[in-house]
Amino acid sequence: METEIIILILIVFMGIFVQGLTGFGSSMMIIPLGSMFIDIRIMIATMIFINLTSNFSLFLNLRKYVNYKRISLLLASGALFTFVGSRFLVSLNTDYLGIILGSVLMIVAIMKLFKLQFNIKNPDRLFFPVGAISGLLNGVSGISGPPVLIFLSNLKMDKMEFRATLITYFFFMNIFAAISFSTAGLVTTEVVRYSAILIPFAIIGGLTGSRISAKLNETVFNRFVAVFLILMAFNMFR
Repeated sequence: METEIIILILIVFMGIFVQGLTGFGSSMMIIPLGSMFIDIRIMIATMIFINLTSNFSLFLNLRKYVNYKRISLLLASGALFTFVGSRFLVSLNTDYLGIILGSVLMIVAIMKLFKLQFNIKNPDRLFFPVGAISGLLNGVSGISGPPVLIFLSNLKMDKMEFRATLITYFFFMNIFAAISFSTAGLVTTEVVRYSAILIPFAIIGGLTGSRISAKLNETVFNRFVAVFLILMAFNMFR
């Protein structure tokens, strides 16, 4: 087996393992690390299919807790702007792509490290713009989570509805991205090959992380992850 493949297996396993432990977005860890070894566009497209697989089983278990009518506008705008973002990805200079990804990582890491929150007034007016920003990021970088995570955390939801809504949103965004990337010509034979190899290890990583999550000091671990993301962001800016 190629050294490159072995390294990617370890990166994907650890990234999904961390997601299983904390619920923290695996894409923000896997894409920056994986793009050190393969083309960033290939890594982003591969990650879409990894996330689609890992989120599917969670969606099946949690879908009954979701208020679909409430988030329909969020999903609609997210879908639309995922297609817009994927068109940018086709022609976007990889240096600019690295800056975009690094900026997202830095913002999320700082918010996580210092536990920053926003007080959003009249949130019902923001479903469309939040979905649009999230969709654009999803299409360009494969990372849709930060805007929606910040937004939903300010809505009045119980813990189960919040988690179910987040997983459902990510699952549908993965579907939109997979379709959009395919029509934009971003799903190449290399993407299919990497996805087929890496998905089984992602599943194992997620199951392993979920099983030991109850024993974890989440605060300490989240701080460690935040510092790690800051280092990854600096690396993307280089």
